[in-house]
Amino acid sequence: MKLGAHFLPEDFPVFVESVRSAERAGYARAWLVDGQMLWQDLYVYMTHALAATEQIVVGSGGVLQAIGTALPDESSGNGSTLPARDPATVEEPLGRLKRLLETDDGEAADFIINAGPNLAAVLTPAEIKTLSDRVGNFDFDAALACLSGIASRLQLNLEGK
Repeated sequence: MKLGAHFLPEDFPVFVESVRSAERAGYARAWLVDGQMLWQDLYVYMTHALAATEQIVVGSGGVLQAIGTALPDESSGNGSTLPARDPATVEEPLGRLKRLLETDDGEAADFIINAGPNLAAVLTPAEIKTLSDRVGNFDFDAALACLSGIASRLQLNLEGK
């Protein structure tokens, strides 16, 4: 059984330490209450939570959404694996990120934050963390190498996207 904890994206130092503590305690998921009108930095908090942890899955949503996502999909047999979203759904955003990185455009840092929830449906937490860390540190060459590996794993062609 995988457990998740719900967090409010506020009081940044306490938030980051709370997510770290949840991971150390064995929680598999960290959910952030969403609502862009109330918490405009939601994706910034999500990105920092990913950067500060090793394995915990970070997502946003209301309590019912979090419960629904944590439950096994009834159509997937014994519930041991959940179906992945189609990798094609991230081809366009990854292509745009690639163009931003190739032109050393600082907008890549904002883009990775905004695209995070969409990417999280297909990329592994480790891939998102590595890519976010490299983009956040403006190490665009390393981010491009990471992006190339992701595209290869997903069998995506990011040229001209």
